[in-house]
Amino acid sequence: MASSKTFLLLGLVFAVVLLISSSVSARELAEAAQTQENVQTEAVEEANYGDLNGRGHGHGHRGSPPGPCCGSPPGRCC
Repeated sequence: MASSKTFLLLGLVFAVVLLISSSVSARELAEAAQTQENVQTEAVEEANYGDLNGRGHGHGHRGSPPGPCCGSPPGRCC
């Protein structure tokens, strides 16, 4: 009878340890995914707009250079 209680207690302790470790692993995985998403977002923004300190080569505007109606919406002339 004592061995069955010991076995039950060890099983309960094992279940609690497993629950805690899975919770910690899930939190670490979520943080890693968020960090990876931030890195990808920053890389895309830098590719689109360049480095805001003037060291980048990207430009926010892609397409034909501005014509004589600089600043007017496309399709409209001064």
